[in-house]
Amino acid sequence: MYGKIFKQMYEGTLAGHWQAIVTMQQLVVLATKDGIVDMTPESIARTTSIPIEIIQAGLEHLAKPDPYSRTPGEDGKRIVLLDDHRPWGWRLVNHAKYRALRNLEEKREADRVRIAEKRKQTNDVATVSRGVADVAHTDADAKAGKASPAVAGEGRGGAATVPDCPHQKLIDLYHEVLPTCPKVVEWNDMRQALMRARWREQAVPNGKRPGYATEAAGLAFWRRYLTYVAGSEFLIGQSEPTQGRAPFVADLEWLIRPKNFAKVVEGRYHQRKAA
Repeated sequence: MYGKIFKQMYEGTLAGHWQAIVTMQQLVVLATKDGIVDMTPESIARTTSIPIEIIQAGLEHLAKPDPYSRTPGEDGKRIVLLDDHRPWGWRLVNHAKYRALRNLEEKREADRVRIAEKRKQTNDVATVSRGVADVAHTDADAKAGKASPAVAGEGRGGAATVPDCPHQKLIDLYHEVLPTCPKVVEWNDMRQALMRARWREQAVPNGKRPGYATEAAGLAFWRRYLTYVAGSEFLIGQSEPTQGRAPFVADLEWLIRPKNFAKVVEGRYHQRKAA
């Protein structure tokens, strides 16, 4: 399953209760689309490789009433039992609320990426059209015996050939190079759009990068990028936790968002000791 972790989790009354935060993160990922986790604590611990003591402590805290919770329903409890006759199996109280927020965020991001892609494609069409015109003009000059100017793409910044984005190969590469980072389970439209945008962006050469014109060359570039990510303790969750918070771990979606991608390439997460 796939679940989005919201920043509010670290800013509310769970702050300081790291076992509860870690456990809630696992429940969000394991929950069904209706917010149900019908598993025993032992099963959750086995599935997530988190010690049972941490899971049990986290579940105990999440099931307590909290008068200061942002959502007053169920007395502020984060989880409630599915059946009062058994001590395991829970429903996430705020799951529907945050799922709606996640869907809204994903739609907005997908729309933004789609519009940006459409604008870029429009620019590419214009560039190709200029290239076709240059070729036609060159052919006419050759027939007339005139000297031929440079053909588009040969020293004049003409349109570059961008190979199709191999989504599954890139996902497999991410899993291979960054085995400790979160696995990709759902590859939705928003994530596809982000990956496609970064793939096309890096394929086009400029003064700082050579670009790539084949799938093999593109995969080689992305292997280098992910290998560079693996060298950051902060990005792969190897930094020391602070203030009871679990270490940050980057996932593939985070790594291909434009702002994050730029910061990684600039070495922002390698120049400092992860905190």
